[in-house]
Amino acid sequence: FLEVVMSLLLLLQRIRYVAHALQIIGGLNVIGEDFDPFVVELKPCSEETQAQYEKLILCYEEALPLTKLLSGSDHIDVANLLERMGAIYAKTHDWDNAVGSYQGAIRVRRALEPMERAEELTIASLFYNKGRCHAQRKEYAVAKACYESSLKYRIPRLGDKSIDVALALYGMGFALGRLKRHQQAIVALMECLNIFKKQLGENHIRCGDALHWIGRQHASRSEFDKALTQYTVALRVYKTNKANKEMDPRVVAATLHCMGNVHERQRHSSSGTALKCYEEEIRLLKSLEDDGDSASSVSLHEALLSAANVQAKRGQYDESMENFRGALEHAKLAFGDESEQVAVALEKMGVIHAKQGENESAKAALTEAYSLREVVSGRANAETALTAFKLGCVLDKLDEQEAAGVCFEEVIRIQKNKLGLQNETMAKSLFKMGENYAKRGKARSAIDCFQDSLRIRRRLAGDESEVVSLTLHRLANAYVLTKANDKALLCYKEAHRVRKDNDDIDSRETADLAFDMGQCYDKSGNFVNAGKSYSEALEIYKVQCPGADRIPQVLVLIAATYEKRDIFAEASECLSEAIAIMKNKEKKGEDEEKNKQNQRVILTLVASHAKCLSRKGDYKESLACYEDHIALVPADAADRVEIVSDDMFQMGNLCARMHLLDASIEHFQECLEMRKKESEMEEGVAKAFFNMAVVQEKKEDHDAAIKSLREALKYYKVKQLDADAASTLNKLGRVQENIDHLEEALECYTEAIELRRSSTSGGGGKDLAMASTLHDYASVLIKLGTDDNKAREVLEECLTIRSSKASKDDLKTLESLHLFADLSIKKGEHQKAIKFLDRILAVRREKLGKDHKDVGGCLHSLGLAHMERGEIDEALEFLTESLAIRNECFGEESLEAAATLHLLGRAYRKKGQNPKAADALVRALRVRKVELGNDAFECAQTLCSLGEVQEAMGKNQEALNCYNEGLRVFRMEEGRKSLSVAEALRRTGQLLIKIDRPDAALRDLREALSIHQKLESGPQREADVLLSIGKAYVTNGKTEIALEKFKTCLEIRIEEDGEDQVSVAHVLFEIGELSESQGGIQEALGCYNKSIRIYRKRLGDRDAQIAKCLNKIAAVYTEEGDFGEALGACKEALAIYKE
Repeated sequence: FLEVVMSLLLLLQRIRYVAHALQIIGGLNVIGEDFDPFVVELKPCSEETQAQYEKLILCYEEALPLTKLLSGSDHIDVANLLERMGAIYAKTHDWDNAVGSYQGAIRVRRALEPMERAEELTIASLFYNKGRCHAQRKEYAVAKACYESSLKYRIPRLGDKSIDVALALYGMGFALGRLKRHQQAIVALMECLNIFKKQLGENHIRCGDALHWIGRQHASRSEFDKALTQYTVALRVYKTNKANKEMDPRVVAATLHCMGNVHERQRHSSSGTALKCYEEEIRLLKSLEDDGDSASSVSLHEALLSAANVQAKRGQYDESMENFRGALEHAKLAFGDESEQVAVALEKMGVIHAKQGENESAKAALTEAYSLREVVSGRANAETALTAFKLGCVLDKLDEQEAAGVCFEEVIRIQKNKLGLQNETMAKSLFKMGENYAKRGKARSAIDCFQDSLRIRRRLAGDESEVVSLTLHRLANAYVLTKANDKALLCYKEAHRVRKDNDDIDSRETADLAFDMGQCYDKSGNFVNAGKSYSEALEIYKVQCPGADRIPQVLVLIAATYEKRDIFAEASECLSEAIAIMKNKEKKGEDEEKNKQNQRVILTLVASHAKCLSRKGDYKESLACYEDHIALVPADAADRVEIVSDDMFQMGNLCARMHLLDASIEHFQECLEMRKKESEMEEGVAKAFFNMAVVQEKKEDHDAAIKSLREALKYYKVKQLDADAASTLNKLGRVQENIDHLEEALECYTEAIELRRSSTSGGGGKDLAMASTLHDYASVLIKLGTDDNKAREVLEECLTIRSSKASKDDLKTLESLHLFADLSIKKGEHQKAIKFLDRILAVRREKLGKDHKDVGGCLHSLGLAHMERGEIDEALEFLTESLAIRNECFGEESLEAAATLHLLGRAYRKKGQNPKAADALVRALRVRKVELGNDAFECAQTLCSLGEVQEAMGKNQEALNCYNEGLRVFRMEEGRKSLSVAEALRRTGQLLIKIDRPDAALRDLREALSIHQKLESGPQREADVLLSIGKAYVTNGKTEIALEKFKTCLEIRIEEDGEDQVSVAHVLFEIGELSESQGGIQEALGCYNKSIRIYRKRLGDRDAQIAKCLNKIAAVYTEEGDFGEALGACKEALAIYKE
């Protein structure tokens, strides 16, 4: 026992010695006990002090079991010892042992009986100190409970206005704030502040601390003005205590930092004010750093980071970068090289590098940040994913798409696990992944990503949001890559509608949307809507970015849409504007390389403008433009010969169009001389020969033209350029065709088709070039008129190729379909032709405009089809509209207008409006004679039609003159044995019958029949002539021969057309009349009634042909004395005629 007592006495002596060295014996705090403002991290002790505390702790730890042994575990000495141990543990920031010591002291003191008032205050102090330790351990709920326990003891003993109560209230306010019970925290802290002000004065440091935390509670509640008021007063208090040794400058810095945060969050506050707060904080902390205070690195890191963030938002990237570098340096000092704070600073630096366009530096910083985050946070962390996303965006800018794709895929994988699919962050990542796939050509994967992003954004932001519009835009772009233009257009239209509904019609994004939509329309062949979309984009670009390179680009595209619609005046204006813009850029630019690029662009635009002027028909201006183009080509340009020879080539073409044929040939010869000197331009030589041949043909120097074409063909065959050889053969065929060598032309086309079929590059003759050759071949077959079935087969093959290679609404496809429809009209398939032509008309009106020449051509064919079908009113409507368009496009004196006038005349004839018919046909004949000469085939056609009108008007001699003149021309144009001659002879024969010249009629009709038989033109045509011959024999009184001819005609028509056809009814009517004249009453009635039955079935109940038959029946019944039947037939016929 004596040994234990002696050991304890010696230990106590050591404790007093160490404690005296630490100067803690008798040292009482001015305000009652230790105070921690919780504003900044506590400073660690110096190494010497720390060593003394550790010695003291060792002494206490040795003394505690001895004291318990001597006095018992619940003795007051044990409580005092534990309390002292807790204080020392707290001094060394050993919060765990401090909590345990204070808890032990509280337990011992509570176990002592009876408890004195002083003992209760000691317990209150123990609870207070224990609460401080829990707060440092971030155990805020336990800390709050400790402070409440402290207050429970203090308020009854000391009253509610004591300093100790204020300290407990301060701690409880802090804990409540950390628990986000900000209103309760404000109440506690305000109560604390009032006590401090009353007991210590309003300028005491503790008042500043309370004001600081009250400000932070208001800031957390977004009560920014109140928060700033508290911070401002706190700073004033701290400034007053500047000389006070107890004043920690780091607390001032922390308050400045909080003020900066509030100014950042305030909408009406200037970011400049926040920046001033951070800069003042940095200045203060750096002064402490200079004084050797390394503990301020954490605060300095945060201050530099915040200042850099504000500067980045303000666009002060250089200043921002400097502060981020400082934040990085202090993060390494404060947290180590492998810490989250270092990763954040690196990531921020990478973003700033990217904004400054320093993408390589950005890539390096973000790569390092991502690697560090993988170590610190793990690969599957959401923050790691965000860094990967930013790295992916930078790699995208560097066009390292594969690497960027890896980043975005990793981001999506992490975010799916961490965030799920229903948040904007996930939608944004899918959006970027879609863009990446699109750039890598993986359109299908891009579409999937954009669709997923779109679903999320529609659910979160609604169908009318801007992000939905943006996603629809990108989805449309992806559809375009897959050539799904219909789907793309739906997305473009919906995106455009959303922007319009949101009044976002003037933004750069809207302009880009309109631009892309225009390109999609362009690819779809809808040039009208393409032009509208491009024009919308252009107007926005001019306002939003007047100097952008996109403006001349859009002007060129608009010009292209006009050119595709043959609207060359507007196209020329657009190109002129684009050239002016580029020339202005060249003058302003200082970069020599940029100027050279602009010069090349200007060269291209001037050449395009020259071509546009040419297509506009302004050949003189086009020539001048090409001359300007030649002058713009630099003398030292490596491709000068190629460019100038191309210009000469085009100038040769222009002179040809201007009928300056000699000048044209001179230009081609200059072109040939230049190209022959360059071994690499042999193909260009062949093209020059080809085009020169076209001019020589116009000069009617056909031998020279054929020679030039054979020169071109020889080259192409030697080089085995089958496609070019086929094209040259096509042209050679046309030359032969122009000199009426149609058979030779067909040989050329046949060889061209064989070459295309054998060509390996054309897919075995299944490409669009083959379709074009087939189209031309069919066109010539139709002109020959000898093998319409072959022409039909060729056109069917042509259309099959076009439908597989181009869209069904492709204009070239429709051109071939139009030719097929015309052939169908010729074969009597009128309804089929009308179906095709209706579709062609709708597409051409949409793509080319309602007044385009091709629309007029389609209306012309529709008029013909309806006329041949007997729908005269519809025919007149279409032909009238066609004539108006053709008059506008080609002129009233054009051959196109004359062709429509010719049909109008025929339609008016069928309508019975003979004066109008005669007027239209005379106008058509006048134009054709002026343009083609008196002996043209078309003139003969119009003469024959005019003869029909004259015949209907009773002007038989004038009609006969027209027929004879037409027959003369037909014989000159096509020889004596042609279908046109046979048809003219048939018409002449019919008129001669009418004027009672049957012998002359028989002469012409027999010749017509002979021609048909020799040409094997078909039983139907022979039947038509036989019917007329029969009528001639009736007039001649040779009824038996007439009946024989009628019966032969009837047999042919029944066999070819069927028993219930109108053609059969016509013959039955003639047989009925002949039978009636010979007294065969019953046979006549049988024929008339059969005719009526067929007419009713085919033409309806009210056709004039039925009335004609009824009149005949009435005459027979009258002759027979059956007046009742006769009267009934007359009444029905009269009613029909009246209608």
